[in-house]
Amino acid sequence: MEPDPAAAQAVVGECARLRRTLLVSSSADARRSLHGRPNFMAVILEHDLPDGSGMQVLKACRAAYPRMPVLMLTATTTSEVINRCHALRAEFVAKPAHRRSVRAFLQRSLAFERVPDSRVAHVIEDLVHNYQLSPRETDVLAAAIGGIPRRTVADQIGTTENTIKSIVRSLLRKCSAENLEDVVRTVWIQALAGSESEEQELAPESVRPAQFTIPPPSGGTSQ
Repeated sequence: MEPDPAAAQAVVGECARLRRTLLVSSSADARRSLHGRPNFMAVILEHDLPDGSGMQVLKACRAAYPRMPVLMLTATTTSEVINRCHALRAEFVAKPAHRRSVRAFLQRSLAFERVPDSRVAHVIEDLVHNYQLSPRETDVLAAAIGGIPRRTVADQIGTTENTIKSIVRSLLRKCSAENLEDVVRTVWIQALAGSESEEQELAPESVRPAQFTIPPPSGGTSQ
């Protein structure tokens, strides 16, 4: 929700690449929507709204969806606003918001929807950036990590299993991987390794677990 029409359409454009998007322009409409739609992937809020504060909407969102990813767009970057966002487990971006910041948040949210683990979400975000994965490729990868069958994924995003196979082939080509299972295994290894990074820094090299990475792409990265 964003009161400025041009800014709102820019945010909606990014969201619509991944999921069906609901746009509201008041805190009252937002609170009604939160109680009426239990299947949101994520919420993007504006701090300053015509009929109140986006912080009140954030509180209502947390009451209804304790773990849902939320992004607060704000031109007010005081310590009070930032601390309240942190306390309510919301990310924030100072306005004017760059598309890349919104896109990165959506990529993390998409991964978290499929696999509710923030470590996995951040590894997927790195893959998207390093290998220029498309929104569909990101979605299919996250679904594979979550163990969701391809037929189910095809139904959810409104396409066919053959299209899913084409998306997988493109993803593997960009990552220079032989099969999707290798990519999924690498994501889990890096996610688990990342959660133990502090312990690894304190351990001798001889007892540290090996680090795995997908080899850099050998060809172009654009789809």
